[in-house]
Amino acid sequence: MSRTVTVVLVDADGRPLGALPPFEVPDPWWQQVASIVDGARRRYGVDVAVLRLLDADRPHPPGGHVRYLAQLLDAPARGAAAGGVPREPAAVDLAPHPRRQPWAEPGGPARSVAWATDELRRLGRPVTAVAQQRTWNLSAIWRLDTPQGPAWLKQLPPFASHEPTVLAWLAHPTGPTVPTEAKAGAGAGGGPVVLAADGEGRMLLEHVAGRTGTGPGRRNERRSWPPTMRGSGTPWERWIGWWRTGCPICAGIGWPSGSGRG
Repeated sequence: MSRTVTVVLVDADGRPLGALPPFEVPDPWWQQVASIVDGARRRYGVDVAVLRLLDADRPHPPGGHVRYLAQLLDAPARGAAAGGVPREPAAVDLAPHPRRQPWAEPGGPARSVAWATDELRRLGRPVTAVAQQRTWNLSAIWRLDTPQGPAWLKQLPPFASHEPTVLAWLAHPTGPTVPTEAKAGAGAGGGPVVLAADGEGRMLLEHVAGRTGTGPGRRNERRSWPPTMRGSGTPWERWIGWWRTGCPICAGIGWPSGSGRG
């Protein structure tokens, strides 16, 4: 299954520029945008940053015809700025929304990539290429290539801003901290190493080699759990470590049995 996409373009100030003609991409899942960026570049010679989904011809994924809003980043001589790309009129509501995430607005992706690039430069890892991977209401993800291997930029909404602290705790349950420097690969708990976090939803993750874990089944799923989730330590030690991460779900968890509390 694939999907058909229409990319509605805006400039850096949010002014509408019309829509690229519809084209097909191989992956059917609406939050996956790497193939959209690649298709716009290959077919029309333009670089774009996908900002958000606008609408679709069906109530839920996968597949269908989906419209996206994207910021035009670069227009070569044969591109949209020179009139070489056919652009269609597009009716689109560009009014602000109080719940819209920063990466879904013009300039938002560029600011996040600039932050990640600066952090990697500080770690001695100059960025050689950036590839947008995913965007939806729950997160935005980019891959940043460096001579030392790829790193991953993930941006989260405020209700999930505790994620880098949780990842750091899974790797080092005796003292949850977000490191500013780390060795490549997985942490002690098996999860990705957090290279940096800005406290505002952005975090930079080290690449973990291997194949995707999508649909692993229960047996392999449990094997992938870090020791902190498989039962190391007493119930009290596991609970108090999890609570210290600031994860909101802890507010609804009672004191563990045998803790002497509650």
